[in-house]
Order: sequence, then C-alpha cells, then structure tokens
Amino acid sequence: MTLSISCRCGTSRIFASGIPVLRAYCHSQACRELFGGAVTALAAWRRSEVDLPAGARALACFTLGNRQSKRHFCAGCGDILFAEDALGFRLIPGQALANAGHGAVPERFAPIMHVNYSQRQFDVADNLPKYLERPGGPMYDGLRAPPRPPRSLEIPVSMQQVRALRGNAKIL
Repeated sequence: MTLSISCRCGTSRIFASGIPVLRAYCHSQACRELFGGAVTALAAWRRSEVDLPAGARALACFTLGNRQSKRHFCAGCGDILFAEDALGFRLIPGQALANAGHGAVPERFAPIMHVNYSQRQFDVADNLPKYLERPGGPMYDGLRAPPRPPRSLEIPVSMQQVRALRGNAKIL
C-alpha cells in the first residue's frame, strides 16, 4: 500500500510504500532539533520506500550541524514532510501523517512505543512501552529514574543565603 503525503499548501508531495520499520514517540535531542518539539510522533521507513513523485516541486532541505541528519520541507508553506536520520531512515512526523489521514494519524501509522525516553523533557503518562534508547533495549520502569542533566546553580535570593554560601570567605 502506498501512502500519499502532501504539505498544507499542496505543492509538495511524497509517497511512502510498505510498512514503517518503527512507529514511535521519539524524545531524542536529534528529533528535537529536526522537528522542533520536545517529543515527536513519527513513523520511520527505509530510504528506498519514501519517494518524491516525478515532476514534483523540489523540497527545501536543511542539514543539521552534525551533517548526518536532514530536514526536508515545503519551500512554500514550511511543512516538514520527512527527515533523514544518521542511519538513513526517512522519518515522517505525525503532523504529515495526520495531513495524509485528513486530520488524524491513520491507526496503522500511530505510535506504539516511546524511544530515547532517557532524553525526555517531561514524563508521559500512558501505557506504551518506554525504551530508554532503542526498541529491544532497557526500558524505563518508573521506579529508578534515568539520570537527568545537571541542574544549573541556584541563585541566592536573600543576604542570609549569600552569607551561608560565602562562609568565611572574604569578598573584595
């Protein structure tokens, strides 16, 4: 089965055939940079299964600083139609899938898990499996939280806190 996906303005189109190799909510930093959200619903296809139709308007492309990931979007309206990751998969975001499904992501492309959950920006309360990195790897069990990035230093808000932090040190 081939899925036809177009942007909002209708000038750019792609076709995805076959079955996606992954349907997930991704919490990775790479997806945040590619798609601009804290978490991204997406379906991933092999490169050979996502094509531009012959004679179609070319998509604009932005290459991330690491030069391993690219975002392909309509030059007219800016809709992201797909991204390419460092492994060569073509990632179609949930918004593009919803456009193809007339406002809702078709069930056969809906996320069935969370990936890269160790990089999450917030906890998600649902019953889907939450893989700390990739499917088949360690899972988040809700009991032992994975390490979070260090918090920034707190700025003292009172002279009492300043004195406590300063201790016996003299400020010149």
